[in-house]
Amino acid sequence: MDAITTAYLFTVLGLLLNVAALGVSWQLARPLPGTLAWFVGAAVSAVSVIPLLLNLLRPLPPLLTAHNAGVAIGGAVVVSGVYLFFGRRPPWRAMLLVILGFLAVHSWYLYKNNDIAARTIAASIALASIYLMGAWRLTVEPWTGSRLARIYACLGWWSMSLALVLRAILAASDAGGPPRGPAADATGSYLLVFIIAPITVTAALLGLIMMTVRRLADEREQALAEARKAAEHFRQLATYDSLTGAYNRRLFMDRAEAELSQSRRNGQTFSLLLMDLDQFKRINDNYGHASGDEALRHTAQCVRSTLREYDIFGRLGGEEFAVVLTGIDQAQTLQVCNRLREVLAAGTIGHDKHSFRITMSGGVAIACAGDTVESLLAGADTALYRAKNTGRNRIELAADTSVAAAPNP
Repeated sequence: MDAITTAYLFTVLGLLLNVAALGVSWQLARPLPGTLAWFVGAAVSAVSVIPLLLNLLRPLPPLLTAHNAGVAIGGAVVVSGVYLFFGRRPPWRAMLLVILGFLAVHSWYLYKNNDIAARTIAASIALASIYLMGAWRLTVEPWTGSRLARIYACLGWWSMSLALVLRAILAASDAGGPPRGPAADATGSYLLVFIIAPITVTAALLGLIMMTVRRLADEREQALAEARKAAEHFRQLATYDSLTGAYNRRLFMDRAEAELSQSRRNGQTFSLLLMDLDQFKRINDNYGHASGDEALRHTAQCVRSTLREYDIFGRLGGEEFAVVLTGIDQAQTLQVCNRLREVLAAGTIGHDKHSFRITMSGGVAIACAGDTVESLLAGADTALYRAKNTGRNRIELAADTSVAAAPNP
C-alpha cells in the first residue's frame, strides 16, 4: 500500500469515526442546540471524500470542485453548531463569503490556470478562516462549569486551524506540494492535510463531544438540585405553616408526642401552652385580612424571640397557637408564658398605614401520669376559654389552679 492510499484510508476512517461519534452524541443530547449541526457538518465532510476518491479512478475537475465545496460547507455547518451551542447566532454571511470566494479562486486555478499550489493555498486559507471562527468562539465564551472539556476543545480547534495555516505556508513556499500522479511520493503539505489534519479534526470534534457530555452532566446536576429544592419546598409546605413559619398542626402533634415520651423516660416535666389572639376577628374587620396576617406573623416572631431554641411551637389553625415547654416546673412555666404574653401585648403592629396592638389569652396544662397530648390540649383548651371569659390577656392553668395576669392598660 503506497503513501497516497494510506493517507486516503487514514482520512476516510477518521471522518467515519467522527461522524459516528457525533451521531451518538446528537442522539444522546437532542435538546442541546448545536449537536445536530456538528453531526450534519461532519457527515457532509465525510461524503465529500467520495468525489475525491472517484477522481483517483477517473480524474475530472468537477469532482475536485465538489470535494472542496463539501469540505468547506461541512466545516461551516460544524462551526455554526459551536455558535448555536453557546446560544449565539452563527456568522452565516461571513462563512458564505469565505466559501464563495474560495470556490471562485479554486475554480480559476482548476479550470483556467491549473495551479495545484494555488488551490492548496486557497483551500487552506478558506478552511482555516472558517475554523478560526469556531476556535475564537470557543475561547471567548464565558468559562462556566468544568474547564477540562473546554480546554481540550479549544486546543483541538486552534491546532486544527494552525495546521491549515501551516499547510498554506508550506504550499506558498513550495516546500512540498500535492503529488501530480498516483505514483508520486506524498510529502509536504499533502501529507499535512491528509494525516495531520484528520488528527487535529478528530481532537477538535472530540472536544465538542466532551463539552456536550459536560453540559449534560451540568444540566443533570442542576435538575437534581432543582428537584431537591422542590422536594424541600414541598416538605416545608407539609411541615411548616407558610404564613408564620411555625410547625403545622400535624407536625406539632408528632413532635409533641415524641417530646412527651422522651420527657417521661427522662423524668422531666412537660407543659403545653394553648394560646389564642384576643378579638382577632375585629382586626380583620377593621384593618383587613392583610393586617390580620401581619398580626399572626408578629405573634410568631414574639414567640420565637421569647422561647428557648428547642421549645416546640406550632400553629394549630386560625389565630390559635401551641407551645411545648419541658424541663421547667410549674412556676417557671407560668413565668415564661406570662413573659410571652407581655412581650406580645407591648409590641406595636404597623401595616398599610394602620398601627395597632394585640393581646393573647392562654391555657397551660402540665402533664401527669396517663396524660396524652390530646388530653393536655383538651385541658389547656378549657383553661384558655376560662382566660377568655375572665377578661382576656391572661394565662390560666388547667384544673383548679390559675395564675391571672392583669390586662395591660
